[in-house]
Amino acid sequence: MKSLSVEIDNLYYSTIEQQICSFFDMGETNTNMKKTECAEDCYGRCTIHGSKKMGKFSIHIIKLKNGKYRLVANCCDLYCVC
Repeated sequence: MKSLSVEIDNLYYSTIEQQICSFFDMGETNTNMKKTECAEDCYGRCTIHGSKKMGKFSIHIIKLKNGKYRLVANCCDLYCVC
């Protein structure tokens, strides 16, 4: 399966969720965690529910020298929401 690797400006969960949903064509999300931030230089797993698909992802966030962050997301499972 494809992997996402993208530069992001902030660590808000909503930013991370939107990047993953867009890349994996999961549709829209309705997150209520817009101001919740993930830790920098972290590795973890998350489950995201989109309007078209639901998925489980391993994510890795790396702080870059330019002050931005590199988000790497690998899909573990992806299901259609029917």
